[in-house]
Amino acid sequence: MSITNTGSSAESLATTVVTVNYGADRTPALQLSEPGGMDMPASVAGNGTATGVYIFTIPVDQRNNVRLEVDYSVKVPPLVFQGALPL
Repeated sequence: MSITNTGSSAESLATTVVTVNYGADRTPALQLSEPGGMDMPASVAGNGTATGVYIFTIPVDQRNNVRLEVDYSVKVPPLVFQGALPL
């Protein structure tokens, strides 16, 4: 996942939280750190892009209704993506 800062000043990403849930009951997906997981850096420079890698386990038969939420700042509402994942 990447976050692009279009402003001229650095923005903190120190409190970034990524959550994933699935199914009608919004079952929380288990987050893994390996192989290759990487949190966002503490900040993103002005006119820069920061990247993190987040790995979650979601049962194959539940991948048709997945919700990903990214909360990186109290100044803006969380970013929410919802839909089916490719199998």
